Amino acid sequence: MKTVLLALLLILMLDQTNDIIVWSNSRKLQIEDFKCVPQTYSRHSASSFVGITSTIEPVYMGWKLTVYAYFDKSKSWIKTNEISSQLLGHEQCHFDLMQEGALQTLIEVGKLRNKPDVRNEMRRIADSISERYDQIQSLYDFETNYSQNVSEQSRWEEQTKFKIDSLSSILVNTDYVIVK
Repeated sequence: MKTVLLALLLILMLDQTNDIIVWSNSRKLQIEDFKCVPQTYSRHSASSFVGITSTIEPVYMGWKLTVYAYFDKSKSWIKTNEISSQLLGHEQCHFDLMQEGALQTLIEVGKLRNKPDVRNEMRRIADSISERYDQIQSLYDFETNYSQNVSEQSRWEEQTKFKIDSLSSILVNTDYVIVK
């Protein structure tokens, strides 16, 4: 219970600084969202600090798992001399991939029924999928050559949008699931 409250408190504190963007289909990343000082020594043109956060809380006769994909403005940077719509699209896809992972988490956890120690199983699934999507981020960068391979970049963007749409259509709610 302390972990849930701490996570919620952290989310609320971060949100109050306006440095956290929770993924939304209607809210795309903008240049102004990259507030961290660019790492000029880096060979990369940008870096998006994205992730999946989740909380588990008790509800009547069960547990509620809330999951969000987020973008941290204060830890994300972009080199101003390399700004392009192609680069911004690449960074948006990093964020979209995390939303795909968040939705996948809700679907997998939603399959749990009548399992002993369901709360720990929910946490295990959420952590496992979050780690897998961290690895997918690296594969995405490799296959798109950090946005330079235009055809692969386009493929990833289309594939990710399709998966988000497909996963969203399965869920009744796209940010939480209740398991009894």
